[in-house]
Amino acid sequence: MRYHAYIDGLRAIAVLSVVIFHGFPNILSGGFVGVDIFFVISGFLITYLIAAEIRDEKFSFVYFYTRRIRRLLPAGLIVYTASIVTGAIVLAPPEFKQFGESLLAAALIFSNHFFASLTGYFDTPANELPLLHTWSLAIEEQFYLIWPAFMMLVLMRQTVIIRIGIAATLLLASLLYAEISLRTGKSSIFFSFPARAWELLLGATLALLIDKYKLRKDLAGPTSIVGILLIILSIFLLNEQVRFPGISAIPASLGTAMVIAAGFHNSPIVSKILSNNILVYFGLISYSLYLWHWPILSFARIYLERPLLPFDATILIGLAFVLSALTYKFIEKPFRSAGGSMIFSPRLTIAGGAIAIAVTALIGVNLKIGSGWTWRLDPVSKQVYNQKYAQNPYRLRCYGTSKVFKDDDFCNIGTPKPASASYDFAIFGDSNADHFVPTYVAEAKRRGISGRQVTQSACLGLVGMRKHQAQARQDACLAYQKQILAFVDKNPNLKLAILSGNWIDFEGTLGQNELARLIPSANANLAAPPNRTNLEDHILGMIEYFRNAGVKVHLIGPIPQQNAEVKCVIKSLRADGDAQQCGIDAKAIHKRFDKLNNMFSRIAGRFEDVTVTLPLDIMCNKKRCPLVRNGVFLYRNINHINAVGAASLSDQFHLPDIN
Repeated sequence: MRYHAYIDGLRAIAVLSVVIFHGFPNILSGGFVGVDIFFVISGFLITYLIAAEIRDEKFSFVYFYTRRIRRLLPAGLIVYTASIVTGAIVLAPPEFKQFGESLLAAALIFSNHFFASLTGYFDTPANELPLLHTWSLAIEEQFYLIWPAFMMLVLMRQTVIIRIGIAATLLLASLLYAEISLRTGKSSIFFSFPARAWELLLGATLALLIDKYKLRKDLAGPTSIVGILLIILSIFLLNEQVRFPGISAIPASLGTAMVIAAGFHNSPIVSKILSNNILVYFGLISYSLYLWHWPILSFARIYLERPLLPFDATILIGLAFVLSALTYKFIEKPFRSAGGSMIFSPRLTIAGGAIAIAVTALIGVNLKIGSGWTWRLDPVSKQVYNQKYAQNPYRLRCYGTSKVFKDDDFCNIGTPKPASASYDFAIFGDSNADHFVPTYVAEAKRRGISGRQVTQSACLGLVGMRKHQAQARQDACLAYQKQILAFVDKNPNLKLAILSGNWIDFEGTLGQNELARLIPSANANLAAPPNRTNLEDHILGMIEYFRNAGVKVHLIGPIPQQNAEVKCVIKSLRADGDAQQCGIDAKAIHKRFDKLNNMFSRIAGRFEDVTVTLPLDIMCNKKRCPLVRNGVFLYRNINHINAVGAASLSDQFHLPDIN
């Protein structure tokens, strides 16, 4: 196949949209579709080349995978090596251990599955996973493992029409699977190969028909214009709230296919624009730029212990461009070009690639079993990091919608209850409710009462509340709210509901309250809450629901969110053992949270059976909200307390009387 410069221009659009989205998400809210553009291009090029070689009886699996190794592995190894070194300097042991797990997953091309089990692509924790971007590379490589054999053994033995029909059928099946999965609330589908395969297959289908059914010259111009407009509109109009990658991914993917089809046998104006030297160059370095940009941004967030400012992102992306240019010139080109200085025989290339992959995987395994190489740390650092990463011990088995009615014996907080009995109290809310569980364990045991956490990531324990966020997240929160109702229904003697959450994220306009619609028939006497869209009315509606069920309510206000400045604490503890100066200014925290705290106090003042704890009153003094309290480092990250810190707060966080 002759070289088509405009396809490299398309690659430039893809990579620049992804990079800008990651650095400046408010500028290109839909920049994540750059990955979808890459998928269509890859599916097209790979299929076209394989089909041509099969027709000419020149196809060889050995040479195909030799080319893939030369194309992908050298630059990948450079970035992985740099990431390992940076991780050893920047990452705490638990972070470095998880990095090792992700490195193993990336080396063995299943990182899409690994990250799907950890977080959502748009969730905040994803920003601190330096190898998160390898999920898309894993999907492409999984396609490379399956598709050539399928083409050789099945597809190319058929007529052109049947080939296209088979590819189109697989495409539609994949798209249908993606859309159905999204509608059933599977947010992890973002990383799924079966849900992404249709984009690669769209390019593959185009490759199978592009020579047989050439686009007429008079249609090439309009087709390419419509195609590029679909791409641009997707980049600017889509956002993380849409269901993706189902139907909402069609415009960008179809637009890419249209631009490729229009320019392959013709030279419309869009193809000429995409063929300009600047865009072509960015297309040529797109692979290296994609590899470099995310670890640089991610490590910077971890090191700075805060979100990136626009100035930070500008400098870091500039660094990524420089490293990408150097990697392309000194690594990619020597290994890729036919006359490159680093071209070896297929046997040696495959053997060397296998060894390199094995070594990378072994480093990942070593990081995992070595707990993130704790030997790097001095005793003070170890103590602080051990506290920082201490997690609610109940979280793994008791956290999440699907676990509400599982593992009762293990998940019981306090005194064990008979199997048929009701829990005495329950903690409802998101991860900011989960992190308070260790606070109440000792008191619950001392008072002889039993409790349970009923918590779900990014979902408040307010039934009927809808936040304007990604549809998959809305669906997940609705499923969680239904589990809250089921839990209360199955625990008729529940006496206390504790409501906690990351309240600040829900201060904005919310959807209309749907509590009355969701309420089970057993509680039909519940009056509909005010039909408003503010947080206070949602809380009042939930309090009314609990009070009608004979359940008292205890509200926990926001914790003082701040940068978990581990370096400040470690430095202070090494110097004089006092880290009280490490933490955010109390006035700044009160300015941010006093409106919320006043709301909680106002609500609690209206009811005798509603009480409140305001963490700012306990965790802050007049000048500062320290990161350390009574010798314990309190925080796990910017807005979560660690398990040791939560337990240390039990001297002032008390369960109200439940009799």
